[in-house]
Amino acid sequence: MELRDAMAAFVRVVDAGTFAGAARELHVPKSTLSRWIQALEDRLGAQLLVRTTRSITVTDAGAVYLPRCRQILEAMAEADDAVQEVQATPRGVLRITGPQSAGGGFIGALAIEFLERHPELEVDLVLTNRYVNLEAEGFDVAVRAGSLEDSALLARKMTSSDRILVASPTYLARAGVPTSAEQLKEHECLVHTGTGRNTWQLKSGGRVQVSGRLRSNDLDTIYRACVQGLGLALLPETFLAKPFAEGSLVKVLTGVISAPSGIYLVYPANRHESPKIRAFLDFGTEWFSRANLEPLGGTDAQ
Repeated sequence: MELRDAMAAFVRVVDAGTFAGAARELHVPKSTLSRWIQALEDRLGAQLLVRTTRSITVTDAGAVYLPRCRQILEAMAEADDAVQEVQATPRGVLRITGPQSAGGGFIGALAIEFLERHPELEVDLVLTNRYVNLEAEGFDVAVRAGSLEDSALLARKMTSSDRILVASPTYLARAGVPTSAEQLKEHECLVHTGTGRNTWQLKSGGRVQVSGRLRSNDLDTIYRACVQGLGLALLPETFLAKPFAEGSLVKVLTGVISAPSGIYLVYPANRHESPKIRAFLDFGTEWFSRANLEPLGGTDAQ
């Protein structure tokens, strides 16, 4: 018998006026109620109720005990509510990591607005282009782009961001416009080393080997070099609305070269019940649905 259950049973029997009525309200057998209250009386060494076939009467000891039971049960309920509130309210420090070169710093913008929404949270944001082991390095969530590798991490997709082949009009005027994937072998290709090195994927399912003078794990560097006419590049379409509108970049081999990609929030599987992680995932979904992402390289790329 739980002492709390026995005290609640005592209060409910008094309020209902009968064991049968209290048993119906508590959804337990009448015999169970009788056993609980008998055990409570044995523990106290005092009789709390006088039972007759038609009614119950509270003894002097019961009359003293009853209001204190109510106070204790109310305090326990408030304590339970407080714990539930702590579990439901995001608090503490949320450690986030993501790529350093990512669309003009959208991760920072996401984190700042998240802090404004949740005043009881702190954010520790670390941007790096190296792969971060979340659990080993103590991070709660990572922003990742591209095609996710199989892992023990859980992921929520924020937005699709397929990589498409682009070049500047300056480069195409100088080197010519490729009309087939095979011709890419004759062109300067700017290789982002985080997306398959020198192998680019065809929509048909095949692959083509490319090469060029510039290779970098920094997507902003690839973007800037492409805008300045150094070669062709596979870049995430999500961030290219502005250079397309300005005419600084154009699509090449549309429908031939494309790498399915996306932006994801990933987190350890054993942390899926964390209120702060759940809050960040839900906020991220909302934020990306309305975000106008800046172009790669920021707004000052020439």
